[in-house]
Amino acid sequence: MNGVNIPFDFLGFIQPFLPLILTAFVVALLVQIINAFTKDRVIKLFDSNWVVLLFSSSEGQEETFFGRLRTPARGKGFEIFFPPEGIRNPERLISFLVNMHKETGDIKYRESAEKIFNNLKEKGKFENYRNVDEVKENPFLNPSQASRKIWENELKNVYSLIRFKDSLDEKEILERKEELNRIYHPSWLRKTKRKIYNALSFVKNKFSQALSSALTPLSPYLPTDLKKTIEKYEKEAVSKIGSDYEPLLENSIGNLVIVSVKNPKGGTELYQGILREYSKDYLAIYDIYYKVSGGTSLLIEKQEEIIHQSKTQFLNTKLRRNRNNIILEVRKDGLNLKIKNVSNEAIRLNKVEIEGTKEVPLQEKVLQPGEEIQVSFDSPMENKKFSISYEMVKKADVIWPRDKATVIGLGEPVANLIDKLLLFRNLKNLGNRKEKI
Repeated sequence: MNGVNIPFDFLGFIQPFLPLILTAFVVALLVQIINAFTKDRVIKLFDSNWVVLLFSSSEGQEETFFGRLRTPARGKGFEIFFPPEGIRNPERLISFLVNMHKETGDIKYRESAEKIFNNLKEKGKFENYRNVDEVKENPFLNPSQASRKIWENELKNVYSLIRFKDSLDEKEILERKEELNRIYHPSWLRKTKRKIYNALSFVKNKFSQALSSALTPLSPYLPTDLKKTIEKYEKEAVSKIGSDYEPLLENSIGNLVIVSVKNPKGGTELYQGILREYSKDYLAIYDIYYKVSGGTSLLIEKQEEIIHQSKTQFLNTKLRRNRNNIILEVRKDGLNLKIKNVSNEAIRLNKVEIEGTKEVPLQEKVLQPGEEIQVSFDSPMENKKFSISYEMVKKADVIWPRDKATVIGLGEPVANLIDKLLLFRNLKNLGNRKEKI
């Protein structure tokens, strides 16, 4: 046998493994196709923008988060990164960074602590501290929190993602204008890309269904690890199959639509705006007037005239382009209170109440910017608490989950339909005139 070359039959050797190799290849291909469509086309519109997240916790508590939105390349969750003034319990963060500098000697920790400290001191926080060394560690405080991750299993608790126009800088405003122009006047190339995307979404759904059906009979004969992998991606494929293309929404993109929205309190509200985009899970509606409820209270002192400036607390932080964020100015004049709208948006006043005095309903009085209303009382108001409830609107773009919002119709007639209706009416009138003749 020495010196005799025995030819190696490669094809014969791998033939028993061909089904396994083919299955692994198909699974890898399926994963790539799924990942290509993983990033939701609605959520990514707000990527890197300042947004407000309205969220209902697992305990049923309403929560509001303000920060930069970040969407990962894969997965369905997202993350909100708070601005420095939005960090919760920053004392814990400052003391941690100072202690890390002492323990490691790395000056970067102290520089970070001083940067955050100075920023917050400019915003009116840490008034009782002169420097970072005076911020002592308090392990009984809740940990500092600089972001909020929304996991896939928490998406059902998301009510809305709101991008207020006040939070946009000049560059973002310009980009938004260009984006709206592309919606109103889509180019031939944009229309073609849209059709290709919708076609690929349809093919992806069908392909995922076919592969899922084809791989299921093979699962019992595969190794355990590969079997688990196939089952995992079968579930992913099925979960991602859905209404990526909706004819009733597709023909309304760029048009004014009416949206019925569920609010966290269990009621419904109607909004109108431009349908920017939709996906299986979300709707993006631009240029709406978002309703914000609020209230203010103060103690009326003895002086004849007081001035009170009420700031909206909806975001719990100052918007960058309107740092004062003052919306109402209240002035006392004898037995009268004069309430002036000093914001750039309309405000609806609901009622005014003074401690020990009958409340004064205002029949939902709407104050336009610069307008003032006078409310009269029969008794002196000194040293009594005054409160006012109001509702304001702010121009915004909003992303709503589709299980919380439904497009119920157009808010404007279609242009070519108007022409046809007018032509039909003119022809009908002409026919009636002929009959009379």
